[in-house]
Amino acid sequence: MQNRKKIIAAIVLGIILAGVIAGCVFSIRYQKRGQQGSVDISTETKSETISQRESSYTMADFTLGKMEERESIQGEPSTSPAREGVLTDPDGYILPSSAKVAITDADLSKLSGQEVVYAKNEIYARHGYIFDSDELNRYFRGKNWYVPNENFHKEDIAGIEKNNVDFIADYEVRNSIHYTVQ
Repeated sequence: MQNRKKIIAAIVLGIILAGVIAGCVFSIRYQKRGQQGSVDISTETKSETISQRESSYTMADFTLGKMEERESIQGEPSTSPAREGVLTDPDGYILPSSAKVAITDADLSKLSGQEVVYAKNEIYARHGYIFDSDELNRYFRGKNWYVPNENFHKEDIAGIEKNNVDFIADYEVRNSIHYTVQ
């Protein structure tokens, strides 16, 4: 009887020890992945996304298979032939209704990383925001609808547009989008 209790105690201790070791290994792997994954979002709303990046991880992010799948998808542009002209059309918008309608994952899932970053900044550009990035300045100055406005500041955005900017920033984090604007 005494021997049986020792065996049960050893098994329980072994299970607990295995759990602790697995937790440590997972934590180390996740930290390394997080350091690799937080390369630099470098969008015009970088300061807005940093705090969201730190607070928006959920249990879904710990599913290793999905995380690896997301990383492999992000490396490939997802621009379909039907969407190819959206970045080059001087009259076009990436998300034409983002000033009036809430954006969903479905709206963003068909976009490349570059298009997602541009779509977020398109909301500011509609109001004439002048970007610090040469790449974004070139892109939006190529749009017929863009009229630079020195008096507009990002903080002036409100309502559905503010919600959409926040949603896109969160989407970038959740989907490991790391497009760096030049």
